[in-house]
Amino acid sequence: MYLKDTDGILFEIKPDEIKDLRTRHGKRGDFTRIVTHDNQIFNVEESVPYIMKLITKEKTS
Repeated sequence: MYLKDTDGILFEIKPDEIKDLRTRHGKRGDFTRIVTHDNQIFNVEESVPYIMKLITKEKTS
């Protein structure tokens, strides 16, 4: 699935790489912090419910 980080850069991440999703609050507004199994951290603009919807959609197709 493709997500946009807080700097506006589009990147791809696979649903099975995601270990944790959390909503965070920053100076520029709310964002979602994604932690992968190899402890990489991504801050993205999309909300947790939207990301969960994308994960479900990818796993069923």
